[in-house]
Amino acid sequence: MLAALNQFLEYQGCGHMKVKRIKVQQRLFLKEEKELSQGEYRRLVRTAERDGKKWLALCMETIASTGIRVSELKYFTVERVRKGRIEVYNKGKYRRIFLPEFIREKLLGYCRKKKIKSGCIFVDSKGNPKDRSSIWREMKRLKEKSGISGEKIFPHNLRHLFARKYYQCTRDIAGLADLLGHSSLNVTRVYTSNTGRVYQMQLDRMTLLKI
Repeated sequence: MLAALNQFLEYQGCGHMKVKRIKVQQRLFLKEEKELSQGEYRRLVRTAERDGKKWLALCMETIASTGIRVSELKYFTVERVRKGRIEVYNKGKYRRIFLPEFIREKLLGYCRKKKIKSGCIFVDSKGNPKDRSSIWREMKRLKEKSGISGEKIFPHNLRHLFARKYYQCTRDIAGLADLLGHSSLNVTRVYTSNTGRVYQMQLDRMTLLKI
């Protein structure tokens, strides 16, 4: 907000009135009340399936299995999924999204069932790609039936879950940055943060300095 205000003041010829940016220390730990666990993620997917929203369940599985941004679902076309890779060209940048075989098979099975032969897989009633806000709203509606806090239910949390699980398995933060499309490892580090509770458990298991 301050950046926008300063640009407006500059445009109005009032550059001398610009305000200083506020320096905010980077949060080192995740907020436990906002962290989506693997078990809660599975519960969300199953709730969507029981609710007859197979497309939503598959959307969530796709994001959590690949680490994509929700806005990148529009690049998931029948043709690209058949090839087994999604290539994204956005704002002059190129990124390749890798597909785990199980999610590729699920996507193709969904296309066969829904008789989607070409183009974008996740579309609305008018044939347009599902937008971020509609997916967000549908996810929020799962709150009551899943018993999961609404603070944890939003698409970007699935991307964070992917990042944490990938890093736990590989400890490859540089590779994770490539998969997420980050140009800075500092951004990726935020995605791999744990809650303070996790660090406390790790410290409690350390006995090297115990006397």
